[in-house]
Amino acid sequence: MKVSVQLKVSEKTNKNKLLLLGELYSKYQVALRFFYNYAKDNQLHRLRKRSLIEKELQKLYYTVKESLNMHSQLVQSARRDVVNDIMSWLKVGGKYPKFAEKPLTLVYGRSYRFFEQGKEFKLWAKICGVAYPLELGDRQLELIRKAKKIGEAKLFKRDGKWYLNVSIEIQEPKPIKPKGILGVDLGLKNSAVITGSKPIFIKHRHLLYKLTRYWKQIDKLKSKLPKGQRTSKRIKELWRKIARINNFIAHDTSAKIVKLSVQSQKAIAIEKLETPNNGYNKKWSRRLSNWVRGKIVKYVQYKAKLNGIPVIFVNPAYSSKKCHICGGDGERRSSIFKCKVCGKTYNADFNAAANIALRATPLLAGLRNLAPVGLRDDGRKLPTFSGE
Repeated sequence: MKVSVQLKVSEKTNKNKLLLLGELYSKYQVALRFFYNYAKDNQLHRLRKRSLIEKELQKLYYTVKESLNMHSQLVQSARRDVVNDIMSWLKVGGKYPKFAEKPLTLVYGRSYRFFEQGKEFKLWAKICGVAYPLELGDRQLELIRKAKKIGEAKLFKRDGKWYLNVSIEIQEPKPIKPKGILGVDLGLKNSAVITGSKPIFIKHRHLLYKLTRYWKQIDKLKSKLPKGQRTSKRIKELWRKIARINNFIAHDTSAKIVKLSVQSQKAIAIEKLETPNNGYNKKWSRRLSNWVRGKIVKYVQYKAKLNGIPVIFVNPAYSSKKCHICGGDGERRSSIFKCKVCGKTYNADFNAAANIALRATPLLAGLRNLAPVGLRDDGRKLPTFSGE
């Protein structure tokens, strides 16, 4: 099983070492530019085959290596990055891709390796012969220690700090035998509502308001751009802020969902999202849903797999309009659901989460028919299962 671990180069690192890291990164960008310009000027894309393009670019290998005094692996990685861009463009089409800065690609055992030394830092990385202390958590260290294979690492700088995004291969844990199901309803006012002995609400409302504000700022700035210009420095900065907030919400929400599942030894039933919930302005609801909720689902899958937790995907259609107790129709007013049949009232998001858990139960039990009233006769609502 392949996973990605992000490690931060400690800010306590010697300044001269950090300068060397910056110099190495800059050289890599120059190497990328060399290969990119050669490929573009000589129209190597017309060769159309990866092997032929790589062979042509290989002619620059010694020139780039000697002129920049670079590690041979870094030169080859820069060449490969350019070839990958060309091949991706050939599949998609459109205008020839513009040159863009890329993370520096390191290969374990050649241009970098890990080692443990001392008490202040749990792990060190030796990059092109220079040792750098890393900041990481216990879980990250455990994954690296137990890795069957450590692969490539991407070195990049964000907000003035250096990071390593490391790809590792670990032994996939054995799936648990679930004692039940946790139903999860994803939304905006509540990032997630989880069923259990009592409803659990995960909220990030202040961050969602920030996202909405950034979206509006982007739209306003775009409306003022000169004709033909698609972005600006300020817009790019706002995009980065949005991405960071989205990642935090997704990681925090998914971590809490999976942690609860591990503690209770229950499978996770989650909605297979296609359309966003109502609430908020529809335009912002759609944007926030596509960005945040989609990431939560992705991270839940990833983290659940690491812990051997089965994930069941359920079509959420009408989950907010049916009573989870009697299966009768009801109506939702703001955050309250009231059943027209039994007259009971619940938190609307909790009711939806409970319905999702009910729809997933037959699949976990090996049944094919859906039990809840009003759902059993619609084959389109059959859930799907991730993890055996």
